[in-house]
Amino acid sequence: MTAAVARQGTARAVKYTVVTNTSTTLTLNLLESLVWGLCFEHQVVFHPTSLPAPLTIASGFSKRGTMMLKEVGPVYVNGAIEYQATNQQLGYWIKELFGTRFNA
Repeated sequence: MTAAVARQGTARAVKYTVVTNTSTTLTLNLLESLVWGLCFEHQVVFHPTSLPAPLTIASGFSKRGTMMLKEVGPVYVNGAIEYQATNQQLGYWIKELFGTRFNA
């Protein structure tokens, strides 16, 4: 299945990789349909894309988080990264920005 619009005669199909599935109700066909449907959920463009929206958003936040870590740096305690303190310092949880929607 290809959800992306082929503007120049080519389209990039979504790659499905199921590592493990022990569910009897969650079939490969259902997973493919779910991922294919998510390719139409982008709010910035009006056509489907080759990457599902949650993956695109996660990728953007990952890049943003990497840039923040490079700029501010993590919190260290006894020479080791303190992940909980770093998340509290750099994260949006329990801050005014938490309830604000921002993208694009």
